Amino acid sequence: MELPTSCGKNTFTKTETGNLVTFKTVFNSEEEVHKLIEMGFEQGITMTFEELATLLEKENI
Repeated sequence: MELPTSCGKNTFTKTETGNLVTFKTVFNSEEEVHKLIEMGFEQGITMTFEELATLLEKENI
């Protein structure tokens, strides 16, 4: 089975109240997006950003 590929970019912007993290991902097709969602991408990326938020809070960034 061939896995879908994507190209992503994370941008960190300091704000008055903390940090804004913007995450953009481009996929080759809508079908690839659906395939990744079925494979748990949404849950995985949610866990990743929750861990990032915890780290940023811990480091007071």
